[in-house]
Amino acid sequence: MGSFRWVEGLSVGVEEFDEAHRQCISLLEDVEAAIEDGRIGQAGVLCDILVHAMIDHCRREEVFLRRIGYPGIDVLVEAQNANVDRLRGIATGMAEDPQAAARLAGQMRAAMVDYLLRGDINYKSYVDYVGASGEPDPDEDDDKDY
Repeated sequence: MGSFRWVEGLSVGVEEFDEAHRQCISLLEDVEAAIEDGRIGQAGVLCDILVHAMIDHCRREEVFLRRIGYPGIDVLVEAQNANVDRLRGIATGMAEDPQAAARLAGQMRAAMVDYLLRGDINYKSYVDYVGASGEPDPDEDDDKDY
């Protein structure tokens, strides 16, 4: 499997979210490495971690985008939920059919690309336009862990 790496063109202009995207890409690379090494059980564990990281990330992103009044928030949230469901299904499939792990990892990679390029990247211009680049205001998201 080829390397899936972060490039600045994927930046959404909010460091917290860019970092979350980088972490998810790193987890995906770890899943692929575990599969290549025959550690299917470990790949499944990493898939579960990735799904939970995506759920948390999507929640934080939605709070931020609603706060700044992003007009496409409902469409974005729908796309995010669909991709998280897709990742969850792939993780489940990997646990049920370890022989299909490499194929499922490829599907997971496609889901991540879809998530970044068909969802998140679309709000970058709006974030810049309203001057909300940088990190979200921590006072606006009191349940956020630091």
